Amino acid sequence: MGYFYILPDMIGGNNYGSVDGSLPDRELYIRWLQASVFLPVLQFSIAPWDYDDEVIAIAKKMVELHEKYANHMLKAAMDATNSGKPIIRPLWWIAPDDTEALKSDSQFLVGDDILVAPVIAKGKKKRKHIFT
Repeated sequence: MGYFYILPDMIGGNNYGSVDGSLPDRELYIRWLQASVFLPVLQFSIAPWDYDDEVIAIAKKMVELHEKYANHMLKAAMDATNSGKPIIRPLWWIAPDDTEALKSDSQFLVGDDILVAPVIAKGKKKRKHIFT
């Protein structure tokens, strides 16, 4: 089911294709950064210092949060090595008969025990999520 070792771009993409060189919306960039924290590799495709001091401070907090979960990521990577299971899993991975889990396209699991339900829509402060 795909590659169990991945190096995705930052959620939201990068800025390489920007015709005018403009940055993505600041709020969305922060949301994308927050969602990317729970991927095995935290990649800054767009530098936080291209924005402002507050974004830099948020990025620093996200790096610290990523470091906090490093042992869990290593455990999931070892599981991937031994079992072939992906590190990042869709919800239906643990609930294959749950129709809501089958339809979910904006939540994911890290291993089998961390559910990530990022807020990635502009202007939103919260979201609904599925517990399987």
